[in-house]
Amino acid sequence: LKKVLALVLAFACAFTMFAGAAFTDQADIKVDSDVVDTLVSLGVIEGFEDGSFQPNGTVTRAQMAKMIYVLRTGNSDASAYNDDKTSFTDIGTHWARGYIKYCQSLNIIAGKSTTKFDPNGNVTAQEAAKMLLVTLGYDAQKAGLVGAGWASKTNALADEAGLLDDVNTSFTAACPRQYAAQILYNALDMERVVWSNDIEDFKPATDVKDDKTIGGKYMDLVKTDAAQLTKVEKTSGKDTYEIVVGGNKYDKVPTDVSALIGLKVKVLLREKANGNTDVYGVYADDDSKVIATGTVGQLEDVTNSKKTKLNGTEYKLDSEPENLNVIEPNTNTSVKLSTLEAATAIDKVAGTVKLVDTDGNNKADTVVYTPAKVGKITYAGSKSITISNGIGSNDVDDYDIYEGYAKDDWTVVTDKTYTASNDIAVAKIDVVTSKVASVKSSTPKEVKINDSWYKIATGSVADDTASVKSGSTYDFAIVGNYVVNAKETEAASTDVLV
Repeated sequence: LKKVLALVLAFACAFTMFAGAAFTDQADIKVDSDVVDTLVSLGVIEGFEDGSFQPNGTVTRAQMAKMIYVLRTGNSDASAYNDDKTSFTDIGTHWARGYIKYCQSLNIIAGKSTTKFDPNGNVTAQEAAKMLLVTLGYDAQKAGLVGAGWASKTNALADEAGLLDDVNTSFTAACPRQYAAQILYNALDMERVVWSNDIEDFKPATDVKDDKTIGGKYMDLVKTDAAQLTKVEKTSGKDTYEIVVGGNKYDKVPTDVSALIGLKVKVLLREKANGNTDVYGVYADDDSKVIATGTVGQLEDVTNSKKTKLNGTEYKLDSEPENLNVIEPNTNTSVKLSTLEAATAIDKVAGTVKLVDTDGNNKADTVVYTPAKVGKITYAGSKSITISNGIGSNDVDDYDIYEGYAKDDWTVVTDKTYTASNDIAVAKIDVVTSKVASVKSSTPKEVKINDSWYKIATGSVADDTASVKSGSTYDFAIVGNYVVNAKETEAASTDVLV
C-alpha cells in the first residue's frame, strides 16, 4: 500500500507547484528554484533559445562580466562602453567588450595579465566571488584580493559575507551556470561596505535600510519584513499571481508560491515611479519551516498535552489544540485543530494539513488546513466531467486533473477556492486489491489489510464499504489511513455454498 500512501504527498503538492519552472531542463537545476527565477526576472541571467537553462554548462569570464554589469546597472546594454580605452588586447571586437571595459574601470575584474583578459576562458567560483566582493565595496588592494594570497583572502571574505552559501561545487574549477547564479543571488542581499580610515578596515556602507545591499543600491530592490502568507491567487487572464502577506496585498508575483502559505515570508520587490511595485521573489523567513504534512485522517489527539500526532509521529505545539492558529488557504475562515483531530467523515478525512513553525522553536504554531472531498467520476467526456458527492459537472477546462482520468475513478477533489489556479484540483486515488485479515467493530470501524489497520470513513456507503468483513477480498480506495470505498471482488470462503 506504499503507492496509496504516497497519494498524501502527491495530493498535497498537486496545486503548489512553482509556475516559474519554465526551462525544459528544470529538473536538472539543483539550486533552489527562487535563485534562477529571480535572476531571470531581473534580467541578470538568461536561458537559451531552445528553452533550456543548461545548469551544468560553464560560465565564461565574458559572461560573468555581463551579469555583473546588469546587476550593477539594471541595464543589459553596455554598447556605450565599447570604444573605451583598455589595456586588454584580446577583446577587440568581442561581443562583451563593453561589459568588460565597464567592469575593468571599476577594478571589478582583472586580467590574466596586464594585456590579456581571456574573455572565452571559464570563470571559477573563486574568481566570480572576487568580482562580487569588489562590487560589494571591497577595494581589491586594501582587502588583499590581488597578489599571491588573493585566493585565500577571497575565500575568507566570501565565506564571511555569505557569498558562497549553497555553492556546492569546486571553487577552483570551471563554475557551472547554476552555481554562478547562486553566487549572484547571494550577492543581492549582501550588505555593502566602504573603507574607513578611522578604523583602517571596512565597515557597513550605510545605515539606510534600502541602500544597504547590492540589490537595494543598484537595482532599487526592497525586501519586506517577514509576515505570514495567507493567500495566493492567479491573476485573471495573466501569468502572474496576487498574494496577501501580513494583510498587505502584492500583485504581479511571477511564480505560484502556494507551497509557502502559512509560513512567514519576505517579499523582494521594486517600487516604481508611478507607485506600483514589481515583485521578484517571495522567500520563507529563516525561522519559518514546514514540520510535517499529511491528511486530516492521519491526525490524532494527544490527551491533555500541547502535542498532536500526524501519521503516527508526535509533534509539539506552541499552544493547546483549541488555541492553535489554523488557517484555510485564500479564505478568512478557520477551524479548530481539535475538530480536525476528531474528524472521521469522508468529507473531512481527505483534507490536507500542514504543521508550520514560524518562530524557529521546532513547535507548530500554525496549521494550514485545505478542505477536500472524496468523489467518484461518474461521467468523463471530452468537454465535461461529472464527479459524485455534490461536486457536480464542470467543463474540462475548469479542472486541474491528472492525465488518463476515466469513469469510475475515485478521486480527492479540492475546490477552486483553495487553489492558486482558481481551478478545481483533482488527484486520483489508486485502488488496491487485498483480502481483509481482521475487522474491529469500533467507531469508526477498522479493517486489517496487509498487516496494517485502516479506519473506514463514516459516510462511506458506496459499493460494499459499509459491510466489509474478514476473509473477503476488496478493491480498496484509501486516503491516508482511511478506507473511503471498498468493492468486494471475492467473497470469503465461509460465504460460498458449493
